[in-house]
This record gives sequence, C-alpha cells and structure tokens, in this order.
Amino acid sequence: MHSTHAWGAFVVYLYDMRELILTTDPVLLSFVQSLMHDAGIEALVFDQHISIVEGSISAFPRRLMVPEASWDEAAGLMRDAGVGEWIAGSQSGCEKG
Repeated sequence: MHSTHAWGAFVVYLYDMRELILTTDPVLLSFVQSLMHDAGIEALVFDQHISIVEGSISAFPRRLMVPEASWDEAAGLMRDAGVGEWIAGSQSGCEKG
C-alpha cells in the first residue's frame, strides 16, 4: 500500500519530466533510451501501453521523457550521436517515422 505522501512525490516527479522525443520508431526509441542509460540519465517511456493496445501498426507515437534538469544534457547527447533532428521542438520539427 502506498502512502499519500509517496503518491504526491511521484506526481511531482512526473511533472518535472520533459519530452525529449516523440516517435513511432521502436529502434530510435531503444537507441535513445540506451544513450540516456549509459549517461546515467533517467528516461521514462510514456504512452507505451496505448502502443501495445494498437498492435504493431505504429499509429500512436511514444514519448521519451527525461528530468527537466537533465534535458539539455540529454539533447546534447542526441546531437552528438547524430539524432538531434529527433529532439522534441527541434527546428526540423518533427516525427519522421
């Protein structure tokens, strides 16, 4: 059983997350998750359950979220890895897959 305080802390934590990528490409998602893991940046996949429900048609994108305080570092890692155009809000604008 979770206490009210624990749930409150979890909700605050989620509000401190920022979208890093939005994609339907599972390979890109896995690659960026690996980059974040190797750098010690916590990354959470949002919307993965709706993606499971939809099957394998890739109609619903998944969001990779990172802590707001780590967003700049995470975006820099993506640029260094050559996938900077996928960063949420980047100039290229958007989803490619």
